[in-house]
Amino acid sequence: MPELVIFDFDGTLADTKHIAYHVYLALAEKHGISPMSAEALDRLGGLSIRRRLKEHGIPMWKLPGLVRSSVPLYRREMAGARLFEGIKPMLERLSGDDLVLAVVSSNNVENIERILASNEVDCFAHLVGKASLFGKHRKIRRLLKRLNVSPKDAIYVGDELRDVEAAKKARISSVAVTWGFDHTDLLEKAAPDHLAHSPEALVEVLCRWRTRNKPDNTA
Repeated sequence: MPELVIFDFDGTLADTKHIAYHVYLALAEKHGISPMSAEALDRLGGLSIRRRLKEHGIPMWKLPGLVRSSVPLYRREMAGARLFEGIKPMLERLSGDDLVLAVVSSNNVENIERILASNEVDCFAHLVGKASLFGKHRKIRRLLKRLNVSPKDAIYVGDELRDVEAAKKARISSVAVTWGFDHTDLLEKAAPDHLAHSPEALVEVLCRWRTRNKPDNTA
């Protein structure tokens, strides 16, 4: 089977930081959480999720309820989401290179399908949604098992510290992209296998990974 490239969605393929900010403000008003400025949102990109919650006085036990409350808000806000510039041609290039493309995301599959359709993207063989904030590795493992793909033949592409951590827990390679939510220095501390600063650079990274991943048949 060809190699499997798995993408995170929000912040990796789709530019949704402004949506996350609007959802946070709505949740803050509803649940009595401290509001946040746009400048503070950008600063949070240098912190882990646990540190972000601590800074805003949100205990971990509240997180599942906040996630449930966010679902209808995201559904409404995601209608106008767009892919980052350069993502569509990048995906078209990869899909034409005999790679299997998939998404594993915390977002709902319905939201993902709507945005992909509105951006005229139809190259993903598998879409997996509703991964918990710290449970993406479980969804990745299940996908590999279902497709009978060895971990050495899969790679996960994401924009957050937790994406790199999920790939490590699933025992697959990782690429951290720097155009999303988490800052580059935070991503570097997570020690991903690869770092990409643009969609064009991501194509090169994946091509190198694939070449190194293939056995040498020249002997």
